[in-house]
Parts: sequence; structure tokens; C-alpha cells
Amino acid sequence: MNKTDFISSFKLISHTEPNRKLIVHLEEVYQKAKKRFDEIDINFEYLNILKDEFEELLKIVIFCHDFGKASIYFQEKLFKENPTYEEKKLSEHGLISAFFGYFIAKEKFDERLASFVFMAIRYHHLNLDNAESMQKIDEIEIEKVLDIYEGIKPNANEIDKIYNYFLGVENITEKFGEFLETEFPEDEIEYLIMYFWYKKDYQDNDIFIFMILFSLLIYADKQDAIFRDKEILSIENLEYNSSKVEDFKSAYFANKDMTPLDKTREKLYQAIVSEFENAKDKNVFFIKLPTGAGKTLLLYKLAMMIQQNEKKRRVFYLLPFITLIEQNANILKQLLDFMGIDSEDNRIFLEKHSLSGEFELSGGNDEYDIDAKQFLLDTLESHFIVTSFHQLFYGVFKRKNALLKRFNQFSNSVILIDEVQLIPLEHMYVITQFLKFMSEIFNCKIIVASATFPNIKQEILRNSYSFREIDEILTEDEINKFFNRYEIKIDISNTYYIDETLYKKIDEKLKTNRDLLFRVNTVNTANNIYEYLQNIDSAYDKTNIFLLTSAVAPMVRKCIIKKIKRNSKRGVKQIVVATQLIQAGVDISLEDGFEELAPLDLIVQSMGRRNRSAEKEGIGKADIIKIAREVNGKEFVGYKIYNDFDIKQTVEILNNYQTLSEKEIYKYRLLDEYYNAQINKQTIDIHFKKLNFKDIDEEFVLIKEAPLSFSFFIPLNHKAKKLWDKLVELDIQKRKIKKDKFFWKNMKEIESEYSKIKKDIRLYIVNQNFYPWNDSKKEQYKNTISENFESALGIYLATEEVFDKEKGLQLAQYVKDKVEGLFW
Repeated sequence: MNKTDFISSFKLISHTEPNRKLIVHLEEVYQKAKKRFDEIDINFEYLNILKDEFEELLKIVIFCHDFGKASIYFQEKLFKENPTYEEKKLSEHGLISAFFGYFIAKEKFDERLASFVFMAIRYHHLNLDNAESMQKIDEIEIEKVLDIYEGIKPNANEIDKIYNYFLGVENITEKFGEFLETEFPEDEIEYLIMYFWYKKDYQDNDIFIFMILFSLLIYADKQDAIFRDKEILSIENLEYNSSKVEDFKSAYFANKDMTPLDKTREKLYQAIVSEFENAKDKNVFFIKLPTGAGKTLLLYKLAMMIQQNEKKRRVFYLLPFITLIEQNANILKQLLDFMGIDSEDNRIFLEKHSLSGEFELSGGNDEYDIDAKQFLLDTLESHFIVTSFHQLFYGVFKRKNALLKRFNQFSNSVILIDEVQLIPLEHMYVITQFLKFMSEIFNCKIIVASATFPNIKQEILRNSYSFREIDEILTEDEINKFFNRYEIKIDISNTYYIDETLYKKIDEKLKTNRDLLFRVNTVNTANNIYEYLQNIDSAYDKTNIFLLTSAVAPMVRKCIIKKIKRNSKRGVKQIVVATQLIQAGVDISLEDGFEELAPLDLIVQSMGRRNRSAEKEGIGKADIIKIAREVNGKEFVGYKIYNDFDIKQTVEILNNYQTLSEKEIYKYRLLDEYYNAQINKQTIDIHFKKLNFKDIDEEFVLIKEAPLSFSFFIPLNHKAKKLWDKLVELDIQKRKIKKDKFFWKNMKEIESEYSKIKKDIRLYIVNQNFYPWNDSKKEQYKNTISENFESALGIYLATEEVFDKEKGLQLAQYVKDKVEGLFW
């Protein structure tokens, strides 16, 4: 019998629309998983399993993962419009498939590896949990497995043929039934509350055996469900010449104004590129360069040198903020276009963050439907990916099924991590472990760039290299010029209240007649200072006094930043009042002002917005001050929004000085002192050892969410109003969707339409976070918003009552007047 006739003889279905036979699905999932496994480069030297053993384990996981779909209950449910609750429970296939996989695996492997098969199959449609929880079952679940097995038996003949064909086993349905009878004697079921739990400690790096196994399963399973027999149209063997980066640099900077630091930046670039030639055999590289030293093109140059030499699969460039990602992605797009590479095709270049649109292919997207494009976006299917810390680290340290599909993608890649110091310091030990396993097990080349390396334990990395630091490359004269951009005056012994005390300080700064930056910690304080400046007479034109806070819509912020840059070029004196968002890739250069007390690294970041390229006549200056206000009769100090330990550490360092120059901050390694004092969580080792995915997930949080957060759309202009109308239209369509078998398909169509306008929508959205003093009133706060504002797809429409053209969203004051006990 030929293969076509052989396949035609099978009746069991795994998916509908169109019908896909179970035997075909299992074979195709295996072929896709095997193809991906052959593409990635795993170093089994560091894993407690041989490559051949892993391949056999993968084979068992893949072929057994949908065993439960052979039951008559699942087959009947596929074609039922509205199955009953009982029918749905009997049609579940995960747990019985997990037992079947475990039963097969136990014939060839020890209980440790067999438990991986059980957990991977049981949770292949779920988010991972701690290993102990993933292996526990109760009496109800046991009885359900036995009931489902009764629905398997009528299809025993076809099942036996399938597993004889794939795994070479005979009469497997009957043998599996005997296994269940032995394991679950009818008179003992009620006592088997915790039947299955591998109690011994797992071995070092076992977590990665499981994660690779699980990621390959869910990646291939999802790929087959979406693409079926259609190939992913990837672009193989992308060729480029890294020497073109220098040509691009010459063209890129040809039309830009030269600054006093450009020659110094070029010297640093050339020195590190030259040094890299002699260190290419290393796996993890550390480049320590201060803000403004020109890291972006340097990192792309090194990545392309690695690509040419080692043919790595992908390049990931990780950054902390969307603004930085967009700036960086724009440079890479221009570089690729300069090299004659199509940057519009997302298979080559992908900018991925929470506001990314749909996956785009050169020549149109007709080849792929909604699900296919989302799959390619979720799995980062591209050569160059500029993305956030969140997108990559959460694909490793989070338990979400949708994120773990991409875990296998990181193997054999170049990973560039920029501004690493902005990762919460408590996670630096975790990041060290990330560098270790990605370089050793996944054969990645990783370059970490930062102004300092906070608590990264380089000594535990087997093959790392630190480039020479700036004082080993530059002459004393060049160092003096580079680190002579600003000076800080320490003024934290006094507290400046938001009254005449603070305003007197502002008046002193106005007398300098320099470009001023007043950087404060809260929107409220920024608003107060801005109002004061607008209401007094000074030498500064009121049209050149700007407010930059998170309450101002991104579209408006972009316009303001352009005006600030234009003023700087024309020599127009100006004042900028801003919150900490000034640190997130806002490339402006001012001269004087003050900084509200904040963690030391944030102060240094913000100071980099003064005399940024040493282009000003005098050095940049700022006073570090404490600002306080009364809130509900209580004193509120602005720095309280930050971690107490961070502020304590900052104050201890600053109290040793009256003034600090940029050179002194570098010379005395004050950032190193600050970072090295931070508490480092090392409990991750315990969680890794026990395969506690839920605990890892809960501990590794990059951004802590506010207790309450609302997104408001600001209808600034005609275009914004049309976008809002489109949002309302999609919201109405979403509400009309029926919960039938087409529910998810219809929902995805709404999501697809939204993804097309998401980037434009973001330009008009402001997020407002609230921190209730009394959690019990959360519902009251929510109701105040939902009852008073129109909404569409979870976004609220700002009315004139809460929106000020210059200060942006003023929601906090509106809510405060209606609900007591709120802080923002």
C-alpha cells in the first residue's frame, strides 16, 4: 500500500476547517519540531542528556501529545455546535495524553525524564506551573482519565496502527489500559490524591532540557495548526558585508552638525572594533561606555562581524523603553537599506514591542492569514529583531505558553543588551544566569553594553571578555574633554516645599539666562512649576517654556521635542520642565536647572541631557534638591515614589560631596558603588533546580504594575477623532460577536484590524496610574471612571473636563475631587 492510500485509511481527526487527520497532524508536528531542532544549536555537553536521547524524548512527546484526541468524545465534540459541560470534560485530551506519553517514556527513560514528558504534554495548552503542581492529580482527575480511556477503546484498531507506524509498538491501546488498571486499582483511587510526583531533586540545567522540549512541542503544534501543509516563507542565508557600516556612518553623519565629541566617539569605536578582532572566540562581551558615547552603530558593527564569521541565526537588540527601541530601529532600517537589504520585510527586520503592528512581508501579506501573521510576530521570525527587555527575558523567565513558543528561537543567535543598568537591580543575578546558559547551552554570542555593570557576576561566566575601559583608550586630555560636560551641586540638606521656598530657587536659576531643565519626580510637581513659570514675568518667552510629562500625549511630546531641538540650533533660550521620562531616549541638550532627588543612576541619566555633546559654551550644571508638598494634610516628599533602599544609598554617596563633576562620578566609580550595594536575589537557583516555573514568573518582574491604571485617548485633532471612531466601530463589532464555534476567529479579525491602527492610536494615549491608600475602595475608583467616560476596547475618551492643552491629562485631580484616599 502506498503512503497516500495508507493515510486515507485513517479516520480520526485532530482539527477541523478543513479536517486534518490525527495521523497527519502528528507526523507534521514531528517534522516541524525536528526541522527546528536541527536548525538550533544546543550544546548538550552542559545537559544531563545525550543528543540522541533528547531526540528520542522529543519524538515521544510529539507523537503522544494528542493521543487523547482519539477518544470518541473528542471526535464527537469536533462537530457539535454546543456541547454540554459533561461532553466538554470528557473531550479533554491533555491529561490522558500526558499519562500515555509517560507510559511510553518509562519504557526507555528514568522517571526524571519521563516526568518531563508528562508535564510537557499535560500543559501544552496551558501556562506552566511549579513542577510539583504540574505532576499532582486528584481522585476526580483519575476517574476522568479512566472514563476517557473507555472512549479510546472503540478506536483501538486505528490507534494501534498509528503508534506502530510512528513508534514501532504493538497493541499499545490494550497495554496502556493494563498500565492504568495497575496504577489506579478501583478500590484505591480515593487514596491516590498525589499519584504522580517526581520527588527527587532535578539535576543542574534540567530546567533547560524541559524548556527546550516544551518550546519545540508548542511551537511545532501551533505552527501545524495554523499553517498546515504551507511552508513558512523564511529568508535563508542573508548576505551582507560588515565593512559597509563604516560607509553608512560616513553618509549618516555627513549632513549632521559636528560636535566637539565626535572625534572622541570615533576613536572609541575604532579601538573597540580593533580589539574585538582578537577576542572573537569569546562568548560574552562587556562594553563599558558612558551615555552619549555612540554605542548603537558600534554594537551593530560587532554583531555583523560575528554573523559573517559564525553564521548565527538571528540578531536581537534589547532596550528598556519603546522610545529607545523606535530610535534604534530607525537607525537599523537606514543601515539595512543602505546595504541594499529590504528593511520593509519583517522576515529580515522586525521592530517588536507592545505596540507593534502586524507582521509585514515585502510584496504584500496575502500569503498569510491573521493567525499566521500573529504566529510569526509572536515567535520573532526575523533576522534582525529590535525589541524590549520584556519580549526576550519574558520568553525565558515567564510561564506563559504564548511566550515560551519563542524560547527555542534564541538559540545560536547574537544578543545585544543595551542600557543593562536599567534592569531592576534585584534581578542582576538572574541576568547573570541568563548570560551563562544562553552562551553555554544555546551557543549565543552576547554583547552587554552599559555605563556600568551592576552586580553582574562575570566570574561565573566561563568564556567572557571585558573590553578596555575608556581611560585605557583615550588620552588624559581626551578624557578631560569627554567627562567635562556637567557638574552637580549637592543641596539635599534642605527641603524645598512647593511654595515660595521652591519658587525662590527657580527664580535664582532664571537669573542665569541659560537653557534650563527642571527634572522632578511627579507630574503634579511638574504642573506646579510649569504654572508658576507661565504666570511670572521673566526673560524667557512663554512660548519657549515647555512641559514634558507622561500626562502629555506622545504626539504632543514629539512636537515639543522638535521645538526644543530647533531652539537649541537657533540659540533661543528656553526652559523644560520634565519628569523622569526625559531619561527614556529624549535626545535634547540644555544647560542648567535642578534635579529632584532620585536614585543615583536616574540622576546621572538625566544629567546626560545637559551639554550632551559638549557643544555648550560652559559646562552643564544642576542642583540636586529635595521637594515636598502637603497631601491630604500629610507631608509628601517627592523621592518617596522610589525604593527606600535606592534613595538611602544615593544620599549616603552624595553626602560625601558638595559638588560632583562628571569626571569625578566616573573616576570614583560612584555608579559602581551604588549598584554593588544593591540586594541581589539568588533564590532563582532554588526555583531553577526544582523547575518551579510559577515561582520564577512571580519573582522576575521588570516593571511593577500600578494597583490601578487607566488608558485615556486624547482627541487632539481631526485625525485623532477619526481614529476614535474606528475604535468605537471595532468595539461595537466585538460586543456583537456570538460565543459560538467561530468566536475566536471573529475575535482575531477584530484584533487584526486593531493592530493596523495600534501605532497611530498610541500617539494619542495617556496612561494614568493610581495608588489607592485604601485598597478596599478600588471598585469605587474604577466606577468613577467607567460611569463618567465613554470607552472603546478598554480605552477611555478624555473630555475637555479632564484635558488641558498644555498640561495634558488632568484625570487625577478630577478623580481626587470625587473619591478620597488617592495618590498619583
